[in-house]
Amino acid sequence: MKKLEEYVSAGYYITKFVGRPAYVSKELMPDKMISLSTCIGKYFPNDWAIEWVKGDEKNKLKSAEDFGISAEKFKEVSKSITNLFDEKDKFGWPNVCFTLKIAKELVRQYIPDQSDVVIIGVGLHKSYVDEFCETAKPPPQQEGYAPVGPNGMYAIIKQKKHLEKGGEILGFEPLAYYYLLSCSWLCNRLEEGVKKKFNISPNRHGFIEFFSDAQRIVEYISSDEVKAEPGLWLPWLIVKYN
Repeated sequence: MKKLEEYVSAGYYITKFVGRPAYVSKELMPDKMISLSTCIGKYFPNDWAIEWVKGDEKNKLKSAEDFGISAEKFKEVSKSITNLFDEKDKFGWPNVCFTLKIAKELVRQYIPDQSDVVIIGVGLHKSYVDEFCETAKPPPQQEGYAPVGPNGMYAIIKQKKHLEKGGEILGFEPLAYYYLLSCSWLCNRLEEGVKKKFNISPNRHGFIEFFSDAQRIVEYISSDEVKAEPGLWLPWLIVKYN
């Protein structure tokens, strides 16, 4: 049994089910899946919804369209998200809602088709909090340059709040933290190697069922035996809210 009070909130995220990438094992993973990885998952809001973030306009509109936001509506939504981003206690860089209430309100206001959209809460076990905060803290300001601010996940974890109750615990996703959450263990098809080495398979949601198994996996990925992407590999608890 997973006790939520043992986990620190890493924020709430509005995402959607995506099709299983071709490089991910169809024998071990579901056809439709959720991932915190920037390589796999889609999120709203994200950096593409912030006005001052540079980028190709067509790509921004495509990202908005993934959540049912039309080109005609995009400018209005982007302005609202930019204003929300400026309120430091509500939304953090690049896609972190600080409370479940804020995430639910954003879905209600801006996403017309909610059929495949979900809100997930992300938790980090208390035993990893100090290590994460040491890795994720902003670097010292360099002379002549503006200071680097904290990203949203670091800011919310530093508050050491618990996740809201009432969600469905889906399991754990092993992920690398490299300034932001980046690659999942799925990016190198490690789900197959883990199955072979430890006989640990993803559950029906595509996540690791038990914390102890997820710990073994991130220790394995972090070892010299595996040439995985750089970063701090940790097991992240995923909770789905209606």
